[in-house]
Amino acid sequence: MQRVDRQLSNAQEKLERAERHAEEKRTLSQHAMERLKRDYDAMSEERRLNDSEMEHIRAQAEAIESEVSAKFLFSLFGQCH
Repeated sequence: MQRVDRQLSNAQEKLERAERHAEEKRTLSQHAMERLKRDYDAMSEERRLNDSEMEHIRAQAEAIESEVSAKFLFSLFGQCH
């Protein structure tokens, strides 16, 4: 009977260790997922800001291009009249 009690006790300890280990892994995985989500959100915000800045720069370039074209056309045709 003593041997059976010892086996049962050992099995319970082994089960408790396995449960603790599984819980630790779940906690570590959850923290990793949270960190990845924060990183993704930060990269998303950076991308949004970069896209906005690029759109602003593109609009400025188009305005300058239009102005230069207008001046060039005026210099060609404006003096004919």
